[in-house]
Amino acid sequence: MAEEKVVQKKPTFAQVVNHPVTYALLVIVSVFWAVFYLIIDVNKDSRESDRKQADKMLEMQDRLYKQMIEEVKQQVTPAVNKVNEAATKVDSAAVKVDSIAQQQKRKGGKR
Repeated sequence: MAEEKVVQKKPTFAQVVNHPVTYALLVIVSVFWAVFYLIIDVNKDSRESDRKQADKMLEMQDRLYKQMIEEVKQQVTPAVNKVNEAATKVDSAAVKVDSIAQQQKRKGGKR
């Protein structure tokens, strides 16, 4: 038997483009890219909303901390004033005691 060489013709570009497998591949690739970009876009939007929400939380925390500091100042200031008044009274009493002690020394020294 003689060997027969079967020469297959290469398909033309138009035949490849019109083939159903080519259309299926184009549809699959197009859907993949559409989903890919949709995911990226949704992720970008969610990151922006997360950032905005984080900024709001920081602002709320800042206001809360400032309010807490003001309340502590309002509660501590009267106590500090009372301590200062008491310290002033103690200082003036100490000065009086010192002056009396000095007077007693002078009186005792003159005898």
